[in-house]
Amino acid sequence: MQVIHCTEAHLDVLSELFNDYRIFYEQPSDVSACRAFIQQNLQQNRSKIFLLLDDEGRAVGFSQLYPSVCSISMRPYYYLSDLYV
Repeated sequence: MQVIHCTEAHLDVLSELFNDYRIFYEQPSDVSACRAFIQQNLQQNRSKIFLLLDDEGRAVGFSQLYPSVCSISMRPYYYLSDLYV
């Protein structure tokens, strides 16, 4: 297993996984909208996305983290919003 940081080069496989993730939460399938959403997140650095690859290099999961700030500790952190395997 390997975890890699996503770039736009991973957009096709990530869009499919993100669509499957949304279907799991009873949302309608829409790969093109998923692709556009993920692409915007990557282009605008709105989130950090990581892919989980199996031993053959196939994408089998992803996580998406969004930047935020903690008022108590007065520090930035990343909020884990999406996790799918």
